[in-house]
Amino acid sequence: MTVHNLTLSRVLRSLVLSLLILSLAGATAAQDSTSIQNYRYFESNIFDVRWDYQAMPGIIITDHFFQSSANTLPASLTNALLFGGLIDPALKEKAISGLSDKNIFGAELDNNIFYATYRENLPVVRSGILFGGFRNRNHIDVKLPPDMFQLIFSGNSALAGREAAINGLSLHRFRYLQYQIGFQGIKRSDDQSLSGGAAISFLQGQNHIELNMDRGHVFTHEEGEFIDLDMNFEARFSDTSDLSSTAFNGWGLGTDLNFAFEKYNHFSVAVNLQDIGFIRWNSQATHVSKDTSFTYSGFEVTDIFDFSDDLFSDTEADSLLEDLNLVETTGAYTTALQAKLNVQFTKTLPEIHTTILLGLAYRLNANYDPLVLLKAIYHFSPQTHVGLISSYGGYAKYNAGLEFGTVIGDQIYCTLGSQSLLGFLVPEQSTSSSGYVRIGVAF
Repeated sequence: MTVHNLTLSRVLRSLVLSLLILSLAGATAAQDSTSIQNYRYFESNIFDVRWDYQAMPGIIITDHFFQSSANTLPASLTNALLFGGLIDPALKEKAISGLSDKNIFGAELDNNIFYATYRENLPVVRSGILFGGFRNRNHIDVKLPPDMFQLIFSGNSALAGREAAINGLSLHRFRYLQYQIGFQGIKRSDDQSLSGGAAISFLQGQNHIELNMDRGHVFTHEEGEFIDLDMNFEARFSDTSDLSSTAFNGWGLGTDLNFAFEKYNHFSVAVNLQDIGFIRWNSQATHVSKDTSFTYSGFEVTDIFDFSDDLFSDTEADSLLEDLNLVETTGAYTTALQAKLNVQFTKTLPEIHTTILLGLAYRLNANYDPLVLLKAIYHFSPQTHVGLISSYGGYAKYNAGLEFGTVIGDQIYCTLGSQSLLGFLVPEQSTSSSGYVRIGVAF
């Protein structure tokens, strides 16, 4: 007899979830580096710490940032995928009801430590800041067609009798270590300053996954008699033999550029271009591609009472793979980093102890919409502030958050905040969650 093994959804689910599992291996999660913050250099602008570098020219900063954002999926679902948790039928149905033609998701985790020192009487510029640091970078970028979401989480039976469109699926995952050095020149007068700088980085590539489906259609017969599959996709995987926190599966170079002008107690303008560079993955990387159409109608079972593990034999599996027409090769390849452009305007209102920040951000080579950020900072004293943050765009739609910062003993700078506080308070209604903490010690 013929058993119609109509579980294409398991194949597709295994493909995407396996990619996500691999992408998260060796890391707890992954940051929205394009988010505009006052507390980071370029994207993490250490010069905005504004420590008294003439009295204490050195500072060590450690900062940690996490963000998970989607434009349609609830934060309760994405957090469960990243950190583990129950995804019950009600949560699936809620997610499916909110899907659109364009469903994007991004998650990032960044852990950094920097040292900076202020110097005067330099050869070319009169003063500037030398800095160096280490970063652990993680980033996931996903675009998910609505039918693909249903195939993964509900199975193809929910789409029986109609053609499911899964073209447009894309998944990109980067994990690498970054060793960075740079210089920021500063030219000051009594009422204004002009600065510009650059940083170069050596990148230790650890894990990369890329999947793009240019064409994809799945038809499931109403009675489960067969499945028609028409797909054209490409996938690239870096070496998976070592996914540890010290893995060295590729190397690369990166550059950051920064320019800023400030009129003291009035306004400032900053433009930052980050992560211009590449990673070359080693020769153990894998490339898989497929361009074919075929009909799958099950496999033969000679004894319905045979419950052995090899019921679906290696021969049948090989036959299915042959029908899929998968082409697999091994070899080195190069990927460009997802460069980021940030533009920031800050207006100081000293009469009401307030600073207003307006930021624009865009990420290249990613499923990332232009982001607009507005931040209002109230200074209770020169040492303590609270900021209200709102943003629209990026991987999400609307976000709202809160920041608190203080200086202890003129030497210790602490900042704690979230750009997406609603993701923790009302995760079913919000599509993002984030948090960041930074501690700087000047000496």
